[in-house]
Amino acid sequence: MINVRERLLEVLGAKFRIPADHVSDEATLKELDMDSLALVEFTLTVEEEYGATLDEDEVATLNVGQILARITEQVGEGAQ
Repeated sequence: MINVRERLLEVLGAKFRIPADHVSDEATLKELDMDSLALVEFTLTVEEEYGATLDEDEVATLNVGQILARITEQVGEGAQ
């Protein structure tokens, strides 16, 4: 069983240098200082990691909690 939240925090830290303690469910990726190129890279990473798709334009306005919910919906019941 994959833990979506933990893995997403790992990705944000490793790939985008965003410490886990700076990430809250209410924070948007823009608030975490991700520029448009990083947002595109993030959507591609989510697709590779989870097989879930996020709209590149919409992801800038979603908060982390909403992104986690979208990923979890798409990967099914096995995710947390």
